[in-house]
Amino acid sequence: MLHHHPAHDSCEPNLARDLEVIGEIPPASLRAHHHHHQEIEAPLLVRPAIHATMFHVEPEIIARSRQIPVFVLLGGPLHPGVKYTRQLLSTAAIEAGGSWVFAWIDADQEPEVITQFRPENLPRLYAVADGTAIGSTPLGESDEILEWVRNAVHHAAARLPGLPAEAILERPDHNSGHTDYSGDDVELPATELQRAAIAVAEGDFEQALEIYQDLEHSTPPAQHDVILRAQAAVGVLQRAQKSTPGADPISVANAHPEDVSLALAAADAEIILDQPEDAICRLKILVKEPEARARLIEVLRLLPANHELVAATRQEIAAAIF
Repeated sequence: MLHHHPAHDSCEPNLARDLEVIGEIPPASLRAHHHHHQEIEAPLLVRPAIHATMFHVEPEIIARSRQIPVFVLLGGPLHPGVKYTRQLLSTAAIEAGGSWVFAWIDADQEPEVITQFRPENLPRLYAVADGTAIGSTPLGESDEILEWVRNAVHHAAARLPGLPAEAILERPDHNSGHTDYSGDDVELPATELQRAAIAVAEGDFEQALEIYQDLEHSTPPAQHDVILRAQAAVGVLQRAQKSTPGADPISVANAHPEDVSLALAAADAEIILDQPEDAICRLKILVKEPEARARLIEVLRLLPANHELVAATRQEIAAAIF
């Protein structure tokens, strides 16, 4: 079962309100429907392929899956196979004519949504029917993926009613930015990304960082955000690999809050513990120190661009510099 937890109102109230006003989400999707005994309804406009965010989970995935199967791809732009699979399933969903739809969730930008699926690993493709994940598979060759989709659709057909008669199926318009057909994907050399992924899996973080550095020098600036994010994440792993086993850098740094080197080590530990907000708060205290500022910038790359801490922290960094 998908475990949906609506966003906390204090994080992005303006975005949520704007999405409601333009009809992108129904107002009830910001409240837990089990508390109000009201199911969210899927929009009458059916988009074959979307780039889904936390605000799309209830209307476009859970509610839609009570009508037709929804195939959900979990993975970041840097994950091998994600770009190709997005293109493959976006096209296939259009050709399916409303018998099923496809959604991509960027694992880098929507970690809270990813946790609702509790994936074994990333990237991964899920089939959702009647509000439930009925199966998942790792990415593979195109014929394998499409066969898996066909089998899942066949399996789910008996339990789902299909789209309502009044539903409107959106037709693909490649000149429109509304529906996502993968044309805006970050285009990075798949072979190099695979080499970097293998290096990380083998614990050769230095090799992975060298690959990402080469990619940064050889790709257009528009593609650098995802590379820098990967470098920041692997940098944490590399430093942790060199740390003293059994040490407790957080407790040590708490006892000496003005020590920059101890704060840097503690921040790495907090990131590994999935507590980047704590790492940011720790480093902000030392924002006037160049090393702390540099590490702060790295940590910010690990957070979604619209995270509430990002803008405020960047302002503090700018104030410390200027």
